Amino acid sequence: MIRVLAVLAAVAAAAAPERAGAPRPLACPAGTERGGAAPPEGYEEWCEAKVKDVPDARRRHGPARVYYDDGRLWVEESFTDGVRDGRFVEWHRNGARAREGAFAAGSKQGRWTIWTEDGTVAEESEWR
Repeated sequence: MIRVLAVLAAVAAAAAPERAGAPRPLACPAGTERGGAAPPEGYEEWCEAKVKDVPDARRRHGPARVYYDDGRLWVEESFTDGVRDGRFVEWHRNGARAREGAFAAGSKQGRWTIWTEDGTVAEESEWR
């Protein structure tokens, strides 16, 4: 139940930012800290939590974003205890959506769609 709530919170926090403007600040779940930096200071930002019983160890937990070198959003995804878990969206350099789907405990889950740069659906698949 707690894991489900954490995933739902991360998905809500990671709703797609507007591509034309600067994305809103990354909202990390309670008990986590922000790592990395958004443009112009950096090209990747994420939320991370301490690993129990391992000094100075951290793992990704919550939303994460990767940016192109021009500052546009490239990938938006979510992690649970260091593993991809939740919504995943990737954009082409021109701003068009490239891939969208979801992960469950590190594995693709449900419907995944891939688009060409002109917005045409190139592939749809269902993962279990």
